[in-house]
Amino acid sequence: MPILLTLLDGVRWDGTTVAGDRPQALLAALAAAGRTVGTERLVGLVWGEDVPANPGKALQVLVSRVRGVVGATRLVTDGDGYRLALASDQVDALLLRSRARAAAGTLGADPVAALDLAASALALAPAGVPDPASGPLADLRHAAEQDLRLATVVRARALARCGRAAEALPGLEDAARERPDDEPLLADLLRAEAAVRGPAAALERFSTYQDGVRDRLGSDPGADLQRVHREPAGDGQPGPRGRAVRRLSAPGPRRRPAHGRGPARLGTRRLDRRARRARQDHARARGRPRVHPAGGALRGAWSASRRRRTWSARSARRWACATRSPGVVP
Repeated sequence: MPILLTLLDGVRWDGTTVAGDRPQALLAALAAAGRTVGTERLVGLVWGEDVPANPGKALQVLVSRVRGVVGATRLVTDGDGYRLALASDQVDALLLRSRARAAAGTLGADPVAALDLAASALALAPAGVPDPASGPLADLRHAAEQDLRLATVVRARALARCGRAAEALPGLEDAARERPDDEPLLADLLRAEAAVRGPAAALERFSTYQDGVRDRLGSDPGADLQRVHREPAGDGQPGPRGRAVRRLSAPGPRRRPAHGRGPARLGTRRLDRRARRARQDHARARGRPRVHPAGGALRGAWSASRRRRTWSARSARRWACATRSPGVVP
């Protein structure tokens, strides 16, 4: 449907300017209500504290004047009040509200659709909203400013989620300054900043936020924000925490330590020590001892000089255990 009532940039009905503060206030009050408004309530909204001597008559005159612009079929009498016979999408301020809220509700499921809705909402007031002094029109425009801010934030977050981080970053930074405790917003900002400026900048921002939360609340940031902080970025690029995605080769077999303490290496140091001593004793010997297969007793003597030590039965058994010679029983 075409927009018939413009309230954000001037007050116009189907392109025709509505002159006068009170006619503008009447249209703004009825449009914002979206339903029938009683006579007494309308008088209070339009005149405020400056109530005329005959409020009912003054309102009738005002309604008649406005009907000369919008038509009697659009400004109708309903019981003890009046209402505008308009759909919400025929009033620019109401259309802005509905599109901004729809964009916010669609962001999580469909960022592309949210981006389109936010852009169409912002197009309704490209130059912003002027701020009148007071009255129903001022209240309506103040609410429209909030809707514009919401649409701006949603647009920036949708840009970031659509992979357009460079376009999203300025808007996200402005929004984060206005809403420093909005962690979903900060999560999108961290991703965009890591993509544009590198992980170090995103890590610094997260650390600053984390320190502030701990100082104010004595707790850590939410689980979702910490998950964003830990996640790496795709395509091998560093994520917000500064860790790059690296493809590691498959690990090879684990090397067994030289002297372990596990069951597979139990007592290896002792056996190595015995073998080393046996080799040393064997090197000093001129020949090998003759060991009986059954008892392992030493028979005979070494054919060595008397000055050399004779092998004891203990040395012979130690050597046989270490070298495991055939026929030797330790």
